[in-house]
Amino acid sequence: LWSRDAYEIPTGTNLYGNHPIYFEHRTTGTHGVFLLNSNGMDIKINDTESTDGSVTLEYNVLGGVLDFYFLAGSENDPLEVSKQYAEVVGTPAEVPYWSFGLHQCRFGYTSYVDVAEVITNYSEAGIPLETMWTDIDYMDGRRIFTVDPSYFPLDRMREIVDYLHTHDQKYVLMTDPAVAYAPGEGYGTYNRGSALDVWLKMPNGSAELALVWPGRCSEFDSISLILTVPIGEMALPPPRTAPPPDPDTPIFGKSSSITSSSLGKREDLLNPPYAIQDAAGNLSALTAWTNATHANGLVEYDTHNLYGTMMSVATRAAMLARRPGLRTLVITRSTFAGAGAHVGKWLGDNFSSWQEYRLSIAGMLGMAGVYQIPMVGSDICGYAENTTSTLCARWAMLGGFYPFMRNHNADTSISQEFYRWPVTAQAAKNVLDIRYRLMDYFYTTFHQASLDGSPVLQALWYKYPKDTSTYPIDLQFLFGPSILVSPVTDENSTSVTIYLPRDTFYEFLTLEPVSGTGANVTLTNVDFTEIPVHIVGGSILPLRVNGTMTTTELRQNDFEIVVAPSAAGNASGRLYVDDGVSLEQTNGTTALTFDYKDGALSVNGTFGYNLGVNVASVKILGVNQSPKNVSVVDQSGQSIGNGTFSYDAGTKVVEVALGVAFDKAFELHLQEA
Repeated sequence: LWSRDAYEIPTGTNLYGNHPIYFEHRTTGTHGVFLLNSNGMDIKINDTESTDGSVTLEYNVLGGVLDFYFLAGSENDPLEVSKQYAEVVGTPAEVPYWSFGLHQCRFGYTSYVDVAEVITNYSEAGIPLETMWTDIDYMDGRRIFTVDPSYFPLDRMREIVDYLHTHDQKYVLMTDPAVAYAPGEGYGTYNRGSALDVWLKMPNGSAELALVWPGRCSEFDSISLILTVPIGEMALPPPRTAPPPDPDTPIFGKSSSITSSSLGKREDLLNPPYAIQDAAGNLSALTAWTNATHANGLVEYDTHNLYGTMMSVATRAAMLARRPGLRTLVITRSTFAGAGAHVGKWLGDNFSSWQEYRLSIAGMLGMAGVYQIPMVGSDICGYAENTTSTLCARWAMLGGFYPFMRNHNADTSISQEFYRWPVTAQAAKNVLDIRYRLMDYFYTTFHQASLDGSPVLQALWYKYPKDTSTYPIDLQFLFGPSILVSPVTDENSTSVTIYLPRDTFYEFLTLEPVSGTGANVTLTNVDFTEIPVHIVGGSILPLRVNGTMTTTELRQNDFEIVVAPSAAGNASGRLYVDDGVSLEQTNGTTALTFDYKDGALSVNGTFGYNLGVNVASVKILGVNQSPKNVSVVDQSGQSIGNGTFSYDAGTKVVEVALGVAFDKAFELHLQEA
């Protein structure tokens, strides 16, 4: 484990981030072990030397403290170990509602004209674009906090940003932690950094220099930034359910017990006696020197794996200072344990290949299902090399179920915005319609994660812990507890073999029931503009009635409540709504529970936030015959709604038209014929 710039994301090597945590699941229970140590390490799995079939782990750590957390988990519920890990590293930060929309980026937009054209083309194609990004192309000579006066002049860039904002869209810029070494050149960022003395230092006290995008660069001392901005008093993790003390690590605050004098003289910082399996070579290859020193005396040898997270934490603090009270969206490649309490993650510079498409699922499940970083996604259609129309179409469909949905690629690749090919454009439209209708379910799932660490994305064994057939599955996943996603994963294929556990499911678009028998099922004729999605029986989903072009418009759409009963005829669900942008909800919150049993649906909770929309309808799935009557009453027993309903014998769906304001509790009763 040693953070590095892992172009292509090669398997079996160290990548951008480090999370020394593992979960082990078996039919008798689930547990986890977390080593809170930021030094480089090899972790070796030994499953060949034992005579009894047991497996051992061997930790080879280059320094630091062996601070292990043993997470007891649960015999019956794998979610419990995720919640326990969240108690140690912190629950995920809540993100803005708008961040669940589509993001578009590219390294290779050569001017503001390119950026403006992409925004226009998405609009003309009818594909919802929520957030436009620009990679480092906008900089003057690749210098951060500048704009190129010829190709990205400030006045033109302001016009673009103003246009986006007036159309309820957003704009994000990429930046780096390396600052051009430019003494005497009038470069404000370098001059201010030098005046504040915020550079990593070499042993002789001079600023460390490295070759990065602008040429020779000084590098921010991430610890210095944390020490000199109002971030040292970060919130501790939520109250524990067990007695271990809060972890003591630089991520969670500054420690006054560590000084340069206490470190002593160390001769092994560049070439330690034990060489970990760093794919880049020696520890300082293509990164900061491991003997570089931070403001509090700590050296990169010990803190290298924290650097990306600490820079992201400092960035978030700066954004909070500029926009007090508003949630941030900071996306990074380099993460350490606990990063999700502050930032999101993209999986790095992948290739436009079917293999990378498939691997993105496991990458997401690791980040969101284990590491408590749920705002995660892969570069849709691939970053490097050339995609194809069909790969990009399939990836658009899969990307619709990434929490962080962004199309991004390199300057050496062909353009791959979703509107470039008809099949990809249609795929994007289709999946974004599904995503936007589900967005409040996504948002509610994220809110629950922020409260207790419930994983946003789940491998199937989280939901079906006793079903051993689910254990090796890494090409299907659950978004929250209720949505099963089973993408087509083979090139040019229009069929996919999926596993359906012994449970009741409902096809998302048709709402038809499907009985899982604990066996594989082959789905055929899956067009390139489709993706198999099922509602898990026992769920109640609050859906928006239609997709829209922006999330702002979406929040003005009515809801429809979809009840998908289990085989026993029961179902439950939640809805959480707030203003979508604030850290503290001064306008109140709406937090509802839905319960369905014996033909009766109850909607209860607090309606503190004014939704300003109606419940257009309620759909109850898996009903074998048309009911005789449907009644809807409020808490006082007064009839509400128009009481009309229809029954589709083919899909077994009862649809009740309501059209009532979504501002109070109510009950709905089916009367059997």
